[in-house]
Amino acid sequence: MAAKCNWGIFKEPRGFMKLLELDFLLTVIVAILWLVSTAVWIKGALGVEDTVDDTYERFQSYLHCSTSLSTSIWICTVDKPSYGKLWGTVGFGFLNMFLWSSNGWFTFKETPWFGYRGKEDSRQTKPLQ
Repeated sequence: MAAKCNWGIFKEPRGFMKLLELDFLLTVIVAILWLVSTAVWIKGALGVEDTVDDTYERFQSYLHCSTSLSTSIWICTVDKPSYGKLWGTVGFGFLNMFLWSSNGWFTFKETPWFGYRGKEDSRQTKPLQ
């Protein structure tokens, strides 16, 4: 994307090729950062889940609610927490990592490193014998 924005600045092919290489390297760095940050987020989410579940179990053992038929009725309900949104954010992180990695393939194809190695020019003809 940066290469397309700066097309007018780099008229020479070598400067433009350097910009394509820089674009690819930045894409790879962002994909790696997404992978690492998502892995760290998973570790943190597991820690939060374990801590909350332990606290929930301790709270359940100390909770003593009494019910009376008089004017005051005590009702104590504690629901186990749901972690759906927490794990949804982890899935979002992996999705971003996948998208940046896929974008890396397309930016790699634009660089001169991709090249068409091993393919012969189809316009060349062999002399007839």
